[in-house]
Amino acid sequence: MMRKNLLSQKTPHNNKFKPINLGMKKGKKVLYWFSMSVSDSMIVHIQDAKSPKQAWDTLVKMYCTNTQAHKMQLKQELHNLQKNKMNINDYSTKVKNLADALASIGAPVDDEDLVAVTLNGLRKDYSKFRTSIADRETFPNFQDLITLLISEEMRIVGTSSNGGSQ
Repeated sequence: MMRKNLLSQKTPHNNKFKPINLGMKKGKKVLYWFSMSVSDSMIVHIQDAKSPKQAWDTLVKMYCTNTQAHKMQLKQELHNLQKNKMNINDYSTKVKNLADALASIGAPVDDEDLVAVTLNGLRKDYSKFRTSIADRETFPNFQDLITLLISEEMRIVGTSSNGGSQ
């Protein structure tokens, strides 16, 4: 009878995976491999594991918890982001970077939400612009909004450098 070198195998009765006892020597090798593969900050969470499965389950739980917390932090940053004194290019880059970070952890932000977040973070001197966008039959996509905002920024800067006269 051949011995399988797997952590689990399908049983013929239920097609579910059933743990296989690796034995102490192989189990310690797997635990060693885990400890060499994870970051130093994660080792403390698996150092007392009695089996590779226990270490793996701990890592999965830690990763999922960290991902959820990170996702909530990124969403909050995105929704609280304000243009303040940034130029439109820097502001839109920050918005896009936060959206990309969310997408990388499985929480993509749709284009309509990007537009809404971007508009909500604008200063009061963009209020007429926001109103003109809100009055449209269809919202522009994020890329088109940035193009429009760059033009609006040039208008605002030009108006303020001319002493407010048009």
